[in-house]
Amino acid sequence: MLLILEQQTDLLDSIRRMTNGRFDFGSAHTVEEVVKLKEKASVAMVLLGLGSFGSDKGLHLIRQLRESEALKSIPIIAVLPEADPHLKAESLLSGCTTFVIEPLDRDGVLAVVSEVLGIAGQTLVRISAPAE
Repeated sequence: MLLILEQQTDLLDSIRRMTNGRFDFGSAHTVEEVVKLKEKASVAMVLLGLGSFGSDKGLHLIRQLRESEALKSIPIIAVLPEADPHLKAESLLSGCTTFVIEPLDRDGVLAVVSEVLGIAGQTLVRISAPAE
């Protein structure tokens, strides 16, 4: 199972188009729900859209995932809104495995996901923040 953390559906829609039906999608709203999902299925990777949360909140979510006993060893790919060297460094220091930069391109995203997973045919789940 792949998880997408984002506040809006833009990243989910982009990934869905790029994967051409290779993955199934679902949703959750909190890190706690991610933990519950992990109890039911194998979570292979998390994609986290930093742009939709704002940098500070997105980096905090990465740290929360790393602090969770159930999720701390899962690879995290940060989706950065721009090629900011400071944001790249902060995302890696917060616990990301790697990152991709928007705008996303299909081949680039699939290459990173394939490299991190080393497998295909996982389920893709969107984790979205509750609307404020």
